[in-house]
Amino acid sequence: MGTLREFFLSLIDGARGYVITTTLEFVPPEADVILPPFTSRVTKQAIFSGCLPQLAELMKGRKAMKEARVTALMRGNMALFSTGKMVIARAGERLEGRVAIYAEDPSEALEASMGCKGKVRIGSESLFFSVSRIDVEEVKRLSIGLEAGRPFKMSIRTPLLLPIELMTPPRLRGRKSIRELGQAYKLVPTPAYLLSAAAREWIAIVRGEQARESYMPYAVGRAADVFMYELNYKLKPVTALYRSRDGKLSKVRGPIGYVIYVLGSKRMERVTDRLLGFVARMGLGKSRSIGFGDVAFNVLEAREGADVPASPH
Repeated sequence: MGTLREFFLSLIDGARGYVITTTLEFVPPEADVILPPFTSRVTKQAIFSGCLPQLAELMKGRKAMKEARVTALMRGNMALFSTGKMVIARAGERLEGRVAIYAEDPSEALEASMGCKGKVRIGSESLFFSVSRIDVEEVKRLSIGLEAGRPFKMSIRTPLLLPIELMTPPRLRGRKSIRELGQAYKLVPTPAYLLSAAAREWIAIVRGEQARESYMPYAVGRAADVFMYELNYKLKPVTALYRSRDGKLSKVRGPIGYVIYVLGSKRMERVTDRLLGFVARMGLGKSRSIGFGDVAFNVLEAREGADVPASPH
């Protein structure tokens, strides 16, 4: 893997490939439709409907870190998922779902996606869909417009699952006491966990390396706690319902809401901007490929979050 400096340079100069984001528009017919509890299943059904074969193949992949992700259906900026109540698509309303993939050559996926339309069955009703937009972005140009010293906001639209193991020192990961923790997640995405998770995804997807065996995500996280800090937040832990392929209903708990951060180091600006630009497209954290960890970023004026504290010196 090399040194931390070499990893940072690879983010700026050595990135290869593209992120292709396909936006699907869903329109229910005359009747209301009761949706699955976690509505990314509807987006996924559309992928496997027959006219998106390249995306379907990527979703079938057995890699631990998939190179594709689907989102929950969106009503405006609100993701639709159940915390106990039914989720209903109203007759005639337009909903959106997105599919993002990483590919070294985007041409095949683009050709397969153009003109795709069809319908998915949900119980006795149907949702019609069509491809409304395709965005192709070079990985080396991904950005959220981050500027050092200026606050930026991370909005969390579906439960964010950041495993506590992300910031476990690599030499301790094999210990019994760590393994006994099982699947435990952070409810507050600190800078360390945010950038450690982003680095892990970059290593696995863009660099094609074994991220779990690498010390780099831990090192990036430790560095983040030095050069980045939280300025404000509004988070709500929620328990979402998700029906797995075998029909079992699972409960998944994580935060939604927002956190406002400030990056304090100009030297880390381009690196942090690239990592956050990547997860804004590909999702963040565990189960991002099925719609969890849907995050969006926007850069703020100081007065929009909270006043950035001035140095007393």
